[in-house]
Amino acid sequence: MKIYNKRSPQRAAKDVPTTEQVLEQVSRQASRQASQALEFAFAQMLSPKQKELFLRKLKGDTLSKTDREYYSRVVRKKILALANADLHQLARKALEVSTHG
Repeated sequence: MKIYNKRSPQRAAKDVPTTEQVLEQVSRQASRQASQALEFAFAQMLSPKQKELFLRKLKGDTLSKTDREYYSRVVRKKILALANADLHQLARKALEVSTHG
């Protein structure tokens, strides 16, 4: 008794992903990993409320008076420190030293 594959050769060829599809899938996965890394970094530096205010400010949303005051008093200072190129360079150097020594 012969067992036949129900898939036709044409259908089997369609099931094989193209190079473009594979590259797109890899790109989506890399993007997802980068997004997770960014979320982790946010969680390390900002509280959920601070993150919310930062993202709202980034989008250009208007903030209430209380939120504006809190943003300028707390969040803005953290963001300025993160944006400081010298601090970034020192942090990288400290990470290199800690991993090699």
